[in-house]
Amino acid sequence: MSVDLEASFLRGVLLFSAANLLACSTNGSSVPDLDGGTQGSKDAKTPDGGRPGDGAGVDAGKDSTVVGPGDATGTGETSTPTDANPCAGLTLCEGFETDTAGGPPSSALWSIVTGCGAVDPASTVTIDDTVSYTGKNSVKVVGGDNTCGPVFSNTSAFKSIGTSVYGRFYARFSMPMQAEHTMFMGLGFDTDGGVPSQVNDNLEMTWQYGVYIWNFHDLTLPNTAPSASTAALTWACFEFHTDATTGDLDTWIGGTTTDTAVAPMTFDPGSTAVVNGVNSSWSSGTRPTPLQPTSLSFGWVTFGGSDGTVWFDDIAVGKSRIGCNP
Repeated sequence: MSVDLEASFLRGVLLFSAANLLACSTNGSSVPDLDGGTQGSKDAKTPDGGRPGDGAGVDAGKDSTVVGPGDATGTGETSTPTDANPCAGLTLCEGFETDTAGGPPSSALWSIVTGCGAVDPASTVTIDDTVSYTGKNSVKVVGGDNTCGPVFSNTSAFKSIGTSVYGRFYARFSMPMQAEHTMFMGLGFDTDGGVPSQVNDNLEMTWQYGVYIWNFHDLTLPNTAPSASTAALTWACFEFHTDATTGDLDTWIGGTTTDTAVAPMTFDPGSTAVVNGVNSSWSSGTRPTPLQPTSLSFGWVTFGGSDGTVWFDDIAVGKSRIGCNP
């Protein structure tokens, strides 16, 4: 090849390459990343949002709803994350990801009571980085045989939430469900000041008769009828709804990505039929009024049961149904 032809050929290759590079940069095309992903143009924005563990949620998207998975009637509403933010619209969104393994959950969100307000060596509330539902951390509660704890409680989620409250959390128990009365989640109300340490004054979600039951000062829902249960060493999703205006109390319990309405643990005064042996006691008894939570507690408080260990993860509170797929 002559020198002139070779020079012309090289000029053509360079011009062709330059044109293609200019087209790529103008159109904002992406190119492979060394990590196996893609690198977008430098103007691409990362969604502004957190993940469970970032604390209180943001207000964006709080009015967005979709039909909720696991709703037996197909009419439940689920908070819809926006901008890839699973905490959107939630007043509490906690996955414990920023907490240190072996230490307590964040004191900015949680207060801890063990052993009737004193330190009980048999009762601990710590961050566990060996067991979790999502991410790397969960809260591990090792419960002693006492009626005052251990529990960890939040009040900030309820300061401006309104009269209709929805909650969602995951729990994993070390043992099969037992017949003795044992509280693992409690809602404090204005009627008792919502004091987290007074766990006996909470509306408790409990183990009782080997199933899940609501208990408020020994007024139970259901009375003693069959209810839901889950297996040991398996994560389960729990959802609840309270309404201070209507007095509604709704419950969903199930697997990790879907759950099912639990009829015996649900009582809506305007629509639920009163059934003897199921909800007759709750219907006629002294229920917490108004049904307006001011605190949310988790732990292991047993009234005659065995010591136990339970893990909690992905706790959320909001104004519409949240769903079991964080």
